[in-house]
Parts: sequence; structure tokens; C-alpha cells
Amino acid sequence: MSFDQIVISFIQIFAILDPIALIPIFSVLTKDYTPHERKKIAIGATAIALGLAVGVIFIGDLVLAYIGVSLGSFRLAGGILLLISAIDMFSGLPRGKKISDIDDSEIPPEKPFELASVPLATPLLLGPGTITLLVTLSHQIDLVSLLIASTSAIIISGLILMSSNWVEKLLSDSGVKLLSRLMALIVASVAVEFIHLTLVEWKLAQI
Repeated sequence: MSFDQIVISFIQIFAILDPIALIPIFSVLTKDYTPHERKKIAIGATAIALGLAVGVIFIGDLVLAYIGVSLGSFRLAGGILLLISAIDMFSGLPRGKKISDIDDSEIPPEKPFELASVPLATPLLLGPGTITLLVTLSHQIDLVSLLIASTSAIIISGLILMSSNWVEKLLSDSGVKLLSRLMALIVASVAVEFIHLTLVEWKLAQI
């Protein structure tokens, strides 16, 4: 277990989770709930995302082997997907989800657990980009380091959602956009590295 590996992996995972950019969406989706209910929804989404992340870390390789996909092919596809996600994040809101696309039909006040599951836990927190990153990192660092990094990133993301009102007031709209674009830059850098590493392994590029 390496402290440097944990820190670097944490930054990468936190960047693709991008909880800062999720704050406006979380606010719209939970606008009809009390502050206590909003916290419960954030906790539920965090717990579900964490459970899914741990599952991906442990069985991701088995799924790839079962469907006959090599790590190199998966890393290349994942790099392209992460790059698209980063470009999407630069647009202001992650995963192509716009506040204008959200209507009351997506906000079932009587079923907060469903809201915590979909769309908050997945695909907004744990989407295809995050899954790709976790599976790829599982081949680059040891299991304990990855579990520590991913658990820390998801829990901190959940705490940010729980404190969304305070964070919005602290950062303001411009601050949220600035940090989101910084996260997008990190994700884009990771994506390019994944693509380059695969091309090097296939002897289509040089280090």
C-alpha cells in the first residue's frame, strides 16, 4: 500500500465523481424535501454508490473475462469515454444532464429511496466513466489502496451533497463552475493517459 497511490487515485476518482457540479442537480431534484430528508437522500445515494463501487472493483475483471474483452481494449474504450465525459463536464453540468431537462416527474416525493438510487447514486455519482476508472485502476494499484481511495472519494462527495446549501452559498455559481472545470481538466488528463498507455502497449505510439 502506497500513500502516493492512494492520493493520486483519490484525486482521479473524486474528479470524475465531480460532486460540486452535481449540487445544482441535487438541489432541483430535492427541492420538495425538508433539510432532514435531503440529508437522508444524500446518505442513501452515497451508500448505494459505495456499494456499487466496491462491487465493480471486485468483479470488474470477472465480467471482462466472461465477455472476452482485454484490459487494453477496455482501457482504450474507457479513455475515450472519460474524454467525452470531461468535455461534457466542461459544458457546465456532468453526464450531459441539464437542469432544464429535469421536471417534476423525476422527483417522486413519496419515494426518496428511489431518488437516492436513480438518478443520484447511478448514473450521476457512479456512471460509466467512474466504473471505467475503477476497473482500470484495479490493474494499476493494489486492492487496499484502491478501496481506501474510492471509499474516501465517495464519502466526501456524499458529505458535499449533504452540505449542498452551504457549499452553494460559499462558492457561488461562478465558484461551482470553476471547480467543475478544474475537475474536468483532471479527468481529461487521465483519459489521455489511458489512451496513450494502451497505444504504447500495442506499439502504436512511443513513451
